Amino acid sequence: MGNWRHGELDSVISSVPSLPNSAGLLFVFVLLALSGSNLACRAAPEGRQSIGLSGPGWHLWHDTEAAWKEDPLFLPPVDLSKVPTNAPTNGWDALEKATRTAVAVPGTVEEYLQTTPGPAGDLTGVSWWWRSVQIPAAVSPRHL
Repeated sequence: MGNWRHGELDSVISSVPSLPNSAGLLFVFVLLALSGSNLACRAAPEGRQSIGLSGPGWHLWHDTEAAWKEDPLFLPPVDLSKVPTNAPTNGWDALEKATRTAVAVPGTVEEYLQTTPGPAGDLTGVSWWWRSVQIPAAVSPRHL
């Protein structure tokens, strides 16, 4: 039951008895949870491989020296060619030398590094999240 085809969810939603908005949404949420469906993450097309990146194995470093206050903000839709690529303070090699924290994703900087609870302890600035990934060997040329 976890594989929904286009239009099936619409018919399920339209068949929900008339309920208050919050009850109707709760019904649909429970239905999706019980079905094991994940509409946001569809299966990769045939022949395509995907690697899950959620969970442990990540590193986090709060780059307190990084300049960021004068960086422009980009509102959606964003043209990525106009977004600057800013390296970590002391270059990309700094990530391997940094005092880093082992973390899991999803997560937040405050979850791992905040020392004062509440808004007073919010962290500002630049943080770097990274991990190593094993890319399976290709049997033919491909794009990553």
